[in-house]
Amino acid sequence: MGGSLWFICAVSTAIMWGYSYALSDKVMREDISPIFLMLFTGVIYMVCTLAIAGFSGQIKEGMQLISNDKKLFIELILISLCYVAGTFLIYIAINLKNATAVNLIEISYPLFTMIFAYWILKEIQVSIGTIIGGMFIISGIIIMYVKG
Repeated sequence: MGGSLWFICAVSTAIMWGYSYALSDKVMREDISPIFLMLFTGVIYMVCTLAIAGFSGQIKEGMQLISNDKKLFIELILISLCYVAGTFLIYIAINLKNATAVNLIEISYPLFTMIFAYWILKEIQVSIGTIIGGMFIISGIIIMYVKG
């Protein structure tokens, strides 16, 4: 089970995000604004994360790490800003189009992950399978854009 746990977690994430995208589309059609949706989900995210981090003892450990390493602190700020900006932009895009179309474009993010992983980590994290999958993603995006 341990060898496939990452896959189960990844598929479970895809299910959760797919559901949240579709439900986001629904609530924004009921005049909930993207900013209010971000605020509301952010509060829930914070409460859940604080509870989990508090029970697992990871708050103190994390605070010690960032207090000793200013570069790590800056990197965590950049990660957070990227998540906030990405979430805001995805909600705006869903509000302007629909959850399915937006998600099919947004799913191209693994290509950017590959580029940034090489730039940041100096690692090539691809195989023939990931290259072929990436080509399918790019092909699908092109078809959606041209025919959409």
